[in-house]
Amino acid sequence: VVTASSLTVLQPDAALRVTETHSYSPGLLLDAAAGGAALGTLLHRCFEILGAQPNATDVTDRLLAAAKLGAISEPVAAHVRAFEVWARTHFDGAEILREWPILALRNDGSVLSGTIDLLFRRGQDVWVLDHKSDQMDDRAAGMQRYSSQLHAYASALRMQGYVVCGVGINWIRSGEVDLAMTESV
Repeated sequence: VVTASSLTVLQPDAALRVTETHSYSPGLLLDAAAGGAALGTLLHRCFEILGAQPNATDVTDRLLAAAKLGAISEPVAAHVRAFEVWARTHFDGAEILREWPILALRNDGSVLSGTIDLLFRRGQDVWVLDHKSDQMDDRAAGMQRYSSQLHAYASALRMQGYVVCGVGINWIRSGEVDLAMTESV
C-alpha cells in the first residue's frame, strides 16, 4: 500500500503549472518554534472542524491549548473563516467534501491509500485541494514537491469516473491558494 503523502519523495509525474493564485488572508503568523508534522496535523484538524462547523471554536480552542498554542486560537479561527469565504465564493455551488478517503489500484499494481483534504464536487466535475502548513518561500518549488501526491489523487478520482478540473494547494501560513488547471494534471 502506497500512501499519497509518501509520494512527495518520488520524482513528480509531471510539472504542475500554477494558473491561478488567490489570497484569502494576510497570513497566519506563528512562532518560529511552532512547526513540524504535529503543527501541520493540528492546523489540518482546525480547517476540517471549523470548515464544517464554524461555531465549533471550543473544540479547536481545546486542541490548540493542549498543544500549548492557545494564543493562536482566534487567529487560526479567523484564518479558517477567511479561507471558507474564499472557497465558497470561488467554487460557488459546489459540494464541499472534507477528508475524502481515496483507495485505488495504481498502474504499477500497488494500492494507493490516502485522504483528500478538500474535494469540491459539482456532479462528476471535481477540484482537489490540499492543505499545506510548510513555510514556503518558493511556492512554485512547493507545488512541484507535492505534484506526485496531487497527480495520484487526480488519477484515482479519474478511475472512479470523475472529471478532474484541477488541483491546488492551500498554503496555510501565507493565506494563499495556488491552483493548477486540469491540462497540467
